[in-house]
Amino acid sequence: GWLVTVPSQSPENMFVGGTDPVSLCVASTSDIALIRDLLTHCIEAARLLNVDSDRSEKWRQIMNQLPPYQVGRHGQLQEWLEDYQEHEPGHRHFSHLIPLYPGDEFTLEETPELTRAARVSLERRLAADGGHSGWSRAWTVCLWARLREASEANHHLVHLLTDFATGSLLSLHPPKIFQIDGNLGGTAALIEMVLQSYKGIIRVLPAVPADWRGRFSGLRAAGGFVIDVEWGEGQMNSAQVRSTLGGPCRIACPNPAGAALRKDGKPIKSQRTGDLLEFETAPGEAYQLSW
Repeated sequence: GWLVTVPSQSPENMFVGGTDPVSLCVASTSDIALIRDLLTHCIEAARLLNVDSDRSEKWRQIMNQLPPYQVGRHGQLQEWLEDYQEHEPGHRHFSHLIPLYPGDEFTLEETPELTRAARVSLERRLAADGGHSGWSRAWTVCLWARLREASEANHHLVHLLTDFATGSLLSLHPPKIFQIDGNLGGTAALIEMVLQSYKGIIRVLPAVPADWRGRFSGLRAAGGFVIDVEWGEGQMNSAQVRSTLGGPCRIACPNPAGAALRKDGKPIKSQRTGDLLEFETAPGEAYQLSW
């Protein structure tokens, strides 16, 4: 009763089967993740633009018939529809972890069991010497950043710079082949450590090691927000949120009750629920935040 993709692959990994390792399968997890990500955004775009109501219903039907994500014998997120044995446990790709990054379907708050299974998959692959190229190491940093594991993200960021880059920071794929993916992925990884924005929530310094200090300005967050932050030793000193579109802004902070929110030096109203601080913004206005 499931809708599946045939033929399918989990790029570029293989599993044990027949007389040789096999790559072709039915409905790899990466296929299902990409379809779910695409249709989710199509449905949301149709809602926002008030178009394609009939298509949206069809897309929902398709999503309801897709195979569910499954947890395998090791507690890992299954890479394939069946719990196959990997031919190369330390494979450099993390294709089945797309729902964690770059997708946003798996989160610590909303899908704890699947996020835990994705973490087990990541840990098992790294334990078998995975992540052994520049772009793959960058993806590893992004995955740990989404799990908000600052020390792990920093560990692999250091390896990306010291093991897979030239003196001028051009990223390398073994043996020593320039590969722009590592540079672009490394930039994305660094940003993911200092600012995340998905599921309608902005997270400042979500995976920053305690001994880092610095500042960034002009980073964009979903919803038309521009963020500037200065911090030291893992703690935010000050932040500014500029709104280009207006509307509500939701920021996760460790101590919402102790957060100070101002506009033009004057306190403004906000709602505080759990670790979230929410306030209304106006187009073109800037808001100062500290905690």
